[in-house]
Amino acid sequence: MRLSAALFALLLSVSPAWAGDQSATPPSTIKIGDIASYTGWANYAEPYRKGWQLALKEVNQEGGVLGRPLEVVSRDDHGSPSDTSLLVQEMVGDQDVSVILGSMASNVTLALSQECLKNHIPCVAPYGAADRLLWADGHPYIFRLIPSSTALARIMFDQIKNSPKKRWAIVSAQYEFGQNMVRIIHEEIKRLRPDIEIVSEQWVPWKKIQAGAVINALNSAKPEGIFLCLVTPDLAPFVREGIKRKAFDNVQVVSYVLQRQDVGELYDIFPQGWVGFGYDSHHIEGPPQHKVFVDAYRREYGEYPDDASARGYTLIKLVATAIKKAGTPEREAVKDALTGLPFDTPFGTTSFRLMDNQAHMGVWSGEVAKDDHGKTYMKNTAYISGESFWPRPDDTMPTQLETR
Repeated sequence: MRLSAALFALLLSVSPAWAGDQSATPPSTIKIGDIASYTGWANYAEPYRKGWQLALKEVNQEGGVLGRPLEVVSRDDHGSPSDTSLLVQEMVGDQDVSVILGSMASNVTLALSQECLKNHIPCVAPYGAADRLLWADGHPYIFRLIPSSTALARIMFDQIKNSPKKRWAIVSAQYEFGQNMVRIIHEEIKRLRPDIEIVSEQWVPWKKIQAGAVINALNSAKPEGIFLCLVTPDLAPFVREGIKRKAFDNVQVVSYVLQRQDVGELYDIFPQGWVGFGYDSHHIEGPPQHKVFVDAYRREYGEYPDDASARGYTLIKLVATAIKKAGTPEREAVKDALTGLPFDTPFGTTSFRLMDNQAHMGVWSGEVAKDDHGKTYMKNTAYISGESFWPRPDDTMPTQLETR
């Protein structure tokens, strides 16, 4: 299939190796599908898109894969599981993509995964941390970068397992991911800190938080600490109302997310001392490849990357690695190449584990602090791999993994 004149011109501009003979038919592209919640989760999806666009540019400037340029066919799922079936059908039929990337929320990613199984096309998820994505509903065509909710909850609890505080509250969004996280937190309390008492447990309808009521309940319960499993758009009003009503004074908080992309302008007035997940690329040294990634991202966009940027960037690079290993963009071959694949990330080389196609790629964790100019940043940061928290010898493995 011949490329359009506009796309051909773009490929020539970023891929000098193909510019020698402009009279010849340019090589056909290898298509990669991208299905993400660009409207429903814009604060994650936009930096995610910038990440994969940067990686796509770099791969094509280096000559593409198998002598052919990569092309990303991107679609917006609007945060709707019901939209994914039609989008996958388009990707598989009309667009003939070799692999699909996506999505953001667990419920959409679960739907996307099942459609990819029906169509026998590999799918690599940057997010979608619900346990059952790879366990109860797992299959050979689904791969994931972010650790599971089991691992994430254990990492969260590990941040405070030695805290002297014993009265804790839980505030979580009422959806599958939050339910998984809270269940594991209760298990970790029972296993490691039975002296901890949960004095308040509040479930917030996703995107419908009544922040005033939640903060009132917290102030009435008087916890010494809070486990917080909220994401955008519920986190920002919770933080704003809590600061206003002094709900966080002398209270230790461990939060699932602590990044600018999650609280926007409130990041600069974020309460100091909170701990949790946050990738502050401006203040992280990391390995040499991390600096290369950050510098390239800043040159391209004039800003620092966030966690979603790094995952989008990683996805294109690992798919290019898989196609190169397969020696063909044919879907079954790419799926086989992805299985157990070692691949590079801005944080070092990692791989997919054979047990369930879970990547060993981890998360950054740290503590909210202020620099000498009063600006918020993350201190005492550490990169934590999910494999350190799953499995454990006393874990009961999901039965479907025993025969995979």
